[in-house]
Amino acid sequence: MDTGKAVRPLIAVAGCTGLQGGSVIEHLVTSGQFRVRGLTRKPSSVAAKKLLARGIEVVQAELDDVDSLRRAFQDCYGIYAVTNCWEHGWNAETRQGKNMIDAAKEQGVKHFVWSTMEHSGDLDIWHFDSKAKVNDYLLDSGIGRTSIYTAAYYENFEMQLRPTQKEDAATGGTFYEIDFNTIPPDCAFFAFSGREIGAWIVQVFVHPEQYLDKDVKLVVEWLTTRDMAATAAKVTGRDIRARECTEKELEQTQEKGEIFVDLYRMTRYYMTHPPETGVRNQAETLKLFPEASRWEDYVREHEKHIFGDFD
Repeated sequence: MDTGKAVRPLIAVAGCTGLQGGSVIEHLVTSGQFRVRGLTRKPSSVAAKKLLARGIEVVQAELDDVDSLRRAFQDCYGIYAVTNCWEHGWNAETRQGKNMIDAAKEQGVKHFVWSTMEHSGDLDIWHFDSKAKVNDYLLDSGIGRTSIYTAAYYENFEMQLRPTQKEDAATGGTFYEIDFNTIPPDCAFFAFSGREIGAWIVQVFVHPEQYLDKDVKLVVEWLTTRDMAATAAKVTGRDIRARECTEKELEQTQEKGEIFVDLYRMTRYYMTHPPETGVRNQAETLKLFPEASRWEDYVREHEKHIFGDFD
């Protein structure tokens, strides 16, 4: 793409105050090659005001309000679209994704980048399939697109999956336990830093000749919680262990509620789609962004956020 024109292409970014959208905003602005328009439900929020203070355009848009999306996408060359199934639910995610596609098509958007996941087939993983259905709709829409398949965030382990401090009954000492919900300690899953997703998105927009109408299946590294614990222990000098999980315990996690049923099914997906199946493309991921953080880098930089409350 020739971005040296007097008027730089305008990219609209959904969820501009969230983890993915915020990263995309940062990397697009830093590139200097695009004008950026952030979309948010609440332009009056603290996070939105910080973007405005930096001279970044922020507009109000509701993903369930197609008229607001049409206005938000006016004059845009490209869109980065992301939804939040955990906040709004699986059906809402699919509906909102389709709304963005409809609005983008009406406004003549040339490049629609969608944050997605694979179809899960008989496993029926709701938070995979809700995004995959939108991707199918995007493929049928005829809009120029790139489908970005995301991975488990390292950031989860400084938020809802933060290690817990436990007592070692044998020694009386304490240790930190890493527990990825339903995932056994030796089950590999694809991972990356969500804060860095913008680095890949910039490359996709800058090089449409390479990435238009293509899939980009991200994985910086395949991890197990046992690997994570060993690496974190090496970096921090702390006693860190992965939670052991029997098959029976794994199945019993479904009794905790709907979300855990979905996570149990996700675990089965990881078990049946190890690295050698080619479900993700590590070589392409690192070709696009060679400086991507590994888990070891992440722990070194964010140790206080991961373990801070325990010190």
